[in-house]
Amino acid sequence: MILDTLDKSFLRLVTDFSVAKSEIMANSQYVYKDTIVISPTNKFLQISNSLTSIAFDDSYIVSLVDCSDNVVLDITDKIYINEFQDINGIYQIAFEIAPIGVDYYHERLFLRFKHTGSDLILWSNPILVTDTFQTIRLDYRNYSYYEGISYDRANYFQSIEIAGFFNLPSSKENTVITTLANGYIRRSRTTQALEYAYTIEAIDTFTFDRLMVALNSEVVYLNGVRFKTSENVQSDERQGQTNQFSTTFKGQFEARDTYKAEYQIAPDFTITSLNPISSYISSPTTATAAFNIDIASVINLKLWNYDTDALIEDLSTSVFNNTFSSLFSSVGLGTYYFTFDAVSILGQVLNVTDKEVWKFRITTAQYKGTQYDNNQYLTD
Repeated sequence: MILDTLDKSFLRLVTDFSVAKSEIMANSQYVYKDTIVISPTNKFLQISNSLTSIAFDDSYIVSLVDCSDNVVLDITDKIYINEFQDINGIYQIAFEIAPIGVDYYHERLFLRFKHTGSDLILWSNPILVTDTFQTIRLDYRNYSYYEGISYDRANYFQSIEIAGFFNLPSSKENTVITTLANGYIRRSRTTQALEYAYTIEAIDTFTFDRLMVALNSEVVYLNGVRFKTSENVQSDERQGQTNQFSTTFKGQFEARDTYKAEYQIAPDFTITSLNPISSYISSPTTATAAFNIDIASVINLKLWNYDTDALIEDLSTSVFNNTFSSLFSSVGLGTYYFTFDAVSILGQVLNVTDKEVWKFRITTAQYKGTQYDNNQYLTD
């Protein structure tokens, strides 16, 4: 219970798997954990508030595991971590989840973090990794310490998806009534705005508590639009002997204020090497490029004449991990350049269209026979 009181992370990390699987609501004959969703095609970020220091030093393995702790998928290459020390001196992590890429539908899964340099293992609460449900996406943050999270030390938007849906709009009216000194009552013009209600048909106490905290954050975007909560989550009757109940919340949108989730911890997708990239006296016929992150795809690789911008050749590519290569036809004297579009395994796009980025030159030998004296060499 102490953990639930202190830690408001939607993906709470604990060192005891039985605690990760536990239910708060007593006397639940049927237990469901189907509200917190990680879309396999989206990116997410959560910040820990563990009572145990978490220090991985970039030495970790992260897996999706089932209820028996069997590994379903190794997602280490999809996890990016930033470690920091909270105001209580405990080391915490902000962890970013890149698109997992596999839909597990209704299977209940857990994130398992394992430190390869010690016995430290942490499990999250149950999640669904799927795109089959209608969900509400929340991106939220604060600017200082709030509900156990030191946002001043972990300056990130947190994000999550909840299985729920937009229900009904309603009119929210604001009228000011003033009683004047002579006893007359003055009624100001009524201002009206639309208020939107969202419904979650089945939520457990764990998720309810965290949703309430998230909606009270200083900045909240709901499905990418700024959202100001006017009525926080309200619980309905418990659904039989289950651990679930329905809930609703209401708020207003600021339509002009939008947010698109970008990577906050994962590095930018950048080039680490290009070849050919210099001057040559004979034409190379192989082009290679390497990056700091593995490549998902490369398209539109083209070879151009630098001086005329005339297209010389459309090229096919072969991708291996963080490198791609391509064969091209031999070219004569002159300067040339390549352009291409690459996508990392994290979905980051790199468009190289600047002719100065990847250019090379074919030239004649830079010496003359008169520059040499045969007397400087041993001859028979």
